[in-house]
Amino acid sequence: MHGIIMNQLRLYAEARLGAGGWERLCTVAGVPANSYNLSQNYPDEQTLAIVDALSTACRTERPQLMEDFGQFLVPAVLRVYGSLLRPEWRVLDVLEHTEEVIHTVVRVRNPGATPPMLDTRRVSPEAVQISYTSPRRLCGLARGITRGIARHFQEEIEIRDLECMHQGDARCLILVTKYNPTATG
Repeated sequence: MHGIIMNQLRLYAEARLGAGGWERLCTVAGVPANSYNLSQNYPDEQTLAIVDALSTACRTERPQLMEDFGQFLVPAVLRVYGSLLRPEWRVLDVLEHTEEVIHTVVRVRNPGATPPMLDTRRVSPEAVQISYTSPRRLCGLARGITRGIARHFQEEIEIRDLECMHQGDARCLILVTKYNPTATG
């Protein structure tokens, strides 16, 4: 997992559990409670062990916890990668171009980085379909990041899971629709 995510996971855990929460989680997970370099990558097993310990400590299922964490993560990601976004982009534009703009740069700057593969398609002016595939199966994180981006742009969205790896599908297919209060239907 990328260092920025690990660093933010530490901050998120401390926000949820209070002082010393990170150290307790790492002890339960059996991993070192070290600091994380933003430009390095860390073993997925280590990250997932921490996430599972946090999920247990917070009494929250992993997908819901990851969705909450994804929203928490967005401001830090935008501080690092926000300059890659075009000024005229809004939430659906960012989602549509994440793979080609942000993930490509992450892979170039950090050769060992393995962000999930996103295949996005603008299905209408008001909707983007995201095909998410990753052995990590952290589609909750993808939904949370999506909600965090919408919050950043102060836009309302609806997220629908059309397919999900947690339901036995080969991928997660997520439909993100910009909320339109004047639409009828």
